[in-house]
Amino acid sequence: ISELHPRKQEKRKKREEWKNWYKRLARSRKAFGGRMFVEASLRLSRARWEFRVVIENLTNLLPEASTNKR
Repeated sequence: ISELHPRKQEKRKKREEWKNWYKRLARSRKAFGGRMFVEASLRLSRARWEFRVVIENLTNLLPEASTNKR
């Protein structure tokens, strides 16, 4: 396996950090149906602002949304 470009390694590390942080957030938001959101958003997300947008949406969720089953 070729050495990863340092810049790329940096990016990957950041993404991992975000994923872990996001998973923690998800666990704390279980009542909210947070998992579903996290999984969907992790598939979409490549950038930090996308996480932010999702988080904002998460905090503004209507009560009905939390009853959604997969």
